[in-house]
Amino acid sequence: MARHSAIPFQFDRPVFVKTPIQARGRIWEVDSIFKWKEMQLDAHRIITMYNQGFLYHDDELEASVDNTRIGDGLDELDLESLHNLVKNINIKVKEKARNEKEYQQKKCKVSAIKARQVGIIRNWRHTYGRNFE
Repeated sequence: MARHSAIPFQFDRPVFVKTPIQARGRIWEVDSIFKWKEMQLDAHRIITMYNQGFLYHDDELEASVDNTRIGDGLDELDLESLHNLVKNINIKVKEKARNEKEYQQKKCKVSAIKARQVGIIRNWRHTYGRNFE
């Protein structure tokens, strides 16, 4: 039974680590889910890593992830990834804001404390998210 079958990379499916890799300041162990979209990594780089055998799709692991992971995934991101998310949110707010005052009022704030940043993003999503995301 070939556990790591050679199927083409699929953007809508999670990928798992096949051989340990280092990314975003941590070591990703074998069979751990690699949330590249949440970390806002370049898709071309992920496809290359997939084609080189560092990442793979797995039906069994995907089913277990779907059953146990609930939430927005913000807790699993590092501070740099959270700041990148805020930056992208604020780009959208800037594009849709009618003036500088509205932008300053509705932009997502930045914090150097991870837990606080997660709370700020969740609060922003609850307050303004449907209008800007």
